[in-house]
Amino acid sequence: MVKSALRGKLDESKLLIPTLHFRHFERALVKELTEYFSTKFGLKKTAIRSAIYKADEVQVAFEGKLLEYGKDILSRVPENCRPVVLLGRPYNSTDPILNLSLVEKLISQNVMPIPVDMLDLSPYKIFGNYRNMYWPNGQKIIAAAQHVAKTDGLYAVYLSNFRCGPDSFLWHYVTEELKGKPFLHLEVDEHSADAGMVTRIEAFLDSLRGSEKNKKREVEIFRPRPSPSSPPKERILYFPYMNDGAYMIAAAARSIGVPSEVLPRQDDTDLAIGRKYTSSKECFPMICTTGSFVKKMQEPGADPSKMSFFMPDHNGPCRFGQYNQFHRILFDRLGFEKAELITPSNDTSYEDIAGEHGAKFRINAWKGFVVADYARKIHREIRPYEINRGDADRVYDEAIRKLERCIEKGARGLHRVISEVAADFMAIPVDRAVKKPVVAIIGEIFMRDNAPCNGNISNRLEELGVEVLVAPFSEWIYYSTHRFTRDSRWKNDMKGIIKSKIQGFGQEVIAGSLLRGIKKLTDHAKDVSLHDMLRLCNSYVNQYYDGDPAVALGTSVALAGRGVSGIAAILPFTCMPGTLVASVSDSFRKDHQNIPFINIAYDGQDSVSLDTRLQAFAFQVKEFALAHNYSVTEPETVKG
Repeated sequence: MVKSALRGKLDESKLLIPTLHFRHFERALVKELTEYFSTKFGLKKTAIRSAIYKADEVQVAFEGKLLEYGKDILSRVPENCRPVVLLGRPYNSTDPILNLSLVEKLISQNVMPIPVDMLDLSPYKIFGNYRNMYWPNGQKIIAAAQHVAKTDGLYAVYLSNFRCGPDSFLWHYVTEELKGKPFLHLEVDEHSADAGMVTRIEAFLDSLRGSEKNKKREVEIFRPRPSPSSPPKERILYFPYMNDGAYMIAAAARSIGVPSEVLPRQDDTDLAIGRKYTSSKECFPMICTTGSFVKKMQEPGADPSKMSFFMPDHNGPCRFGQYNQFHRILFDRLGFEKAELITPSNDTSYEDIAGEHGAKFRINAWKGFVVADYARKIHREIRPYEINRGDADRVYDEAIRKLERCIEKGARGLHRVISEVAADFMAIPVDRAVKKPVVAIIGEIFMRDNAPCNGNISNRLEELGVEVLVAPFSEWIYYSTHRFTRDSRWKNDMKGIIKSKIQGFGQEVIAGSLLRGIKKLTDHAKDVSLHDMLRLCNSYVNQYYDGDPAVALGTSVALAGRGVSGIAAILPFTCMPGTLVASVSDSFRKDHQNIPFINIAYDGQDSVSLDTRLQAFAFQVKEFALAHNYSVTEPETVKG
């Protein structure tokens, strides 16, 4: 992001931008630092390694001194001075510019601010509940909140930032941990003013004086608790709708005896419920799924004890891994403690979802994703050229039902079914006299092919005269398997390496087998392999960045060279990975002949301005296609 922002303003060779993985010190971080500084400055690797270990030793000693200093300060707080803990990340909670001189303001009110780094938090083992708190600063903030809650006379000021992704979830956790004890939450951005902050501090201190006169009451604190990774068969497993691949994974679950359904597509009621129980600062997909889950449990006659909801784990840095943690808190708070969440892990590419039937489930689900992606691709290629409006949608809807039934029966005869689907599409009368420019839709996996949750972007763009190419859902499964292999190497987990390699090979073989003879019926030149995505993304984001940006930007680079005339990136408002993609999109555009690129940050609120932006984008796309004389060879017809 910094490199993109400073492009053309300085000598980029002076920027030191290594890719570092602090989670794996010996097997990743030390190697990465050694290789980078050895290559950049010609230093001896032994000297670099020695410096790393020395620096680590000094840092540990420094952190120990901070704890001793904190103990000393807290042991002799002046009688008329209130101690408060500054909850927040140290790079803003202790920076006078970023926190608007918060420390000085507190001291002027006879308040002693204590940084989190000066608290001994070792007694607080938060992973018993917050098992998936992968943000190190989040771990400290939650532990510090527990310390404040437990310590009489100690209070907290929580400093966060507008649009900060982790804060949107940490705020919920901190609010629970400090339930029954007042704390001050200050959200700061570049528009914040001194006067408002002083007023908030004064009001907070007044509330403390009032609360201390009241009798302390017992409160129930709701925390995340462990959830199973595979579903019990006596419950119905509900999958949130995100695209039509959801019907395939539900069918795969039924194929191994797990009763499963896909929840209805999100509507205004889902969004209203989701916003009611969230702050609306979280990811938009989290708001959508929250609404869908709660609406289902609130239906007349619903029995939460017979319900399970699918919400996988994720190991960060994206907020996705916090969804099921928040959902567990919310379910329990609303009295739905008997409802279960099913949380398979992306650490193993979700292989643990079906217990002893994991292999069969995974294979059937994978087959479903492959054929659903194919049906969606050919549907999008036919739809803009159909002579009789509605033919492509009708054939597509029938195809999804046929494929779902086949997957539920164990995927027997699936190649025949998908071949029939392809033939049905190719039988649709079309007029291809004029080739329409192609727009690739990339971005957040839940939203990009989920019309109710992206403003119906695909159809709106088609109505403006372009052909739409939506990135396939299966790319995320390929990517999860790749991460399974890579992380297993870093952990020196030979079993994981072997399993992930077999898994990846199996995926390739199955996909090739299912699409044999019919892949040629689509514009398969625009199919981008994971290898190409990760190879091509490095100019904008390192391939080892975990999450969507590497996949989205690698896909964009590949497609820019394969005849697309525009790229639309779908992101939830405040999305962390999406913001990264948006921040480098201008550099990408300039590097690729000024190809039109639109970032659509969507939060469920449609507007006239989006229509205007889409119209302008479609015009630019057509001009770009005309200027570059883009055309595509007609797909082959079905034979026999």
